[in-house]
Amino acid sequence: MSSAQPAITEFTPGLDHFMERLKTIYQAMDKAYDEITAYYGCSCAGCDGNCCTSYFFHYTVAEYLYLAKGFQALRPERQNELRRLAREFVGERDRLEAEGKKIDLMCPLNDRGLCGLYAFRPMICRLHGVPHSYRRPDLALVRGEGCPKLVPPVVDASGHTIEKPARRELDRSRFYRDLAMLEQELRQEIGFGERIKMTIADMITSMEKEENP
Repeated sequence: MSSAQPAITEFTPGLDHFMERLKTIYQAMDKAYDEITAYYGCSCAGCDGNCCTSYFFHYTVAEYLYLAKGFQALRPERQNELRRLAREFVGERDRLEAEGKKIDLMCPLNDRGLCGLYAFRPMICRLHGVPHSYRRPDLALVRGEGCPKLVPPVVDASGHTIEKPARRELDRSRFYRDLAMLEQELRQEIGFGERIKMTIADMITSMEKEENP
């Protein structure tokens, strides 16, 4: 759930320069991601899973507003449909949380297996899946293996694992730093200092509350 509502709940032209900077960061993320998948020769095409059921939280006002920018460009009918799906997601999520059950719900933006706001999707949706690493603020190195369906073990005809290509990771550190710097400047601009913790469904429903008080 969200821990605080951003000071601005929809994209406004006055913040366009921040959104352009975020778009540039996203483009660099996509390029780095594509380089890793090309190295391993992997792709999400044909996968029987769906990462859109992963329970991701997002923590930046910048990404929230960028998603709002894409959302506002949709037809009113589609916006209303997404609001309905987001409300259903939040209601079911809250029920599962109260019962102490695992949350395994489809993101309201998923449209027949694809993201309905793909160009505006947040950072974790872009970077998820491939082997990665990053440095925490205390300089500790964190590493992740990525999705086994995206980068599966290499096996021979008898099913035995054989030598893999040399490990190559997507280093997330610079993207985290760039986004953190942008976020700090944006928050100063709009006068917002609270922590947020929101799913995409939370973002959509909070936009609705602002439009329909």
